[in-house]
Amino acid sequence: MRAVTTGLTLTGGVVSFVTADNGVTIGGVRSQQGTKENAVCSNRGYCNYQQGTCTCSFGYGSSDGRGNHGNRDDCGYILPKVKYVAQE
Repeated sequence: MRAVTTGLTLTGGVVSFVTADNGVTIGGVRSQQGTKENAVCSNRGYCNYQQGTCTCSFGYGSSDGRGNHGNRDDCGYILPKVKYVAQE
């Protein structure tokens, strides 16, 4: 397990942030251990490399990185059956 602290220098000063992986808990939020991969559009859509956006496959949408609906534009959210049945 590990947590990495990194500092960035901005014109206004130094900003620190922490990233965690492999099940490390930071601030009450625990990272998932060994369940994610770095895949373009979560292997569930088409990537427009010029715009840096995904067009998700049928039944998938943008996630928050934890499997819930969010604004990451990564196709990591499985749409509820009610939503995609209504689209048919």
